[in-house]
Amino acid sequence: MVKRRIVLAVILITVFSALCVGSDVAAGDARQGQWTASETDTGYVVFSHSTLELLGAEYVPSCAAIVEKVSCALARNEYESLQIGVHAIGAELADVRLEVESDLEVKVYHGIDGYKLLDGNVAGGLAAGKNSNFWLTFHATRETPAGMHAGKIRIKPADHEETVLDLEIRVRPIVLNRPRISIGIYYPQGGGDDR
Repeated sequence: MVKRRIVLAVILITVFSALCVGSDVAAGDARQGQWTASETDTGYVVFSHSTLELLGAEYVPSCAAIVEKVSCALARNEYESLQIGVHAIGAELADVRLEVESDLEVKVYHGIDGYKLLDGNVAGGLAAGKNSNFWLTFHATRETPAGMHAGKIRIKPADHEETVLDLEIRVRPIVLNRPRISIGIYYPQGGGDDR
């Protein structure tokens, strides 16, 4: 009986969360593709995107997705990822570089070739109206102190001014044991298009 209640609670939380996220995105879509003077002057916007969704090159972020701060939470001995997109406005961007200042270990990937993330923190040229993504995977070791870990993420196209995002990572005071089986996520066949 307790298991059924837990499952029901998880389902309700998931549905409620999806409804809340959906309403935020719908509200932000009213300005989708309409950029502020500041965003136009900068030449690009930086936005957060779900790690559960493929970020296509044609995607246009809503104003609700444009961020100045990104955050995540993880336990000790856990990996957690964030996906950040860069959308070029008006003109091509050359060599978009992302640098992370954090006391946690981080692995940075950029772009997607089919369904494979590409190693590195520099995305090549980005045509106007197109996106590139950066996938950041943070790792808290068993010894990482619990609490808030602040940092910065710097996005710098070669020919435009730098954008600095605040980074907040909460490390929970528990240690995860090594899983007994491999667990992961994958994108099903037929991808790459902007569905």
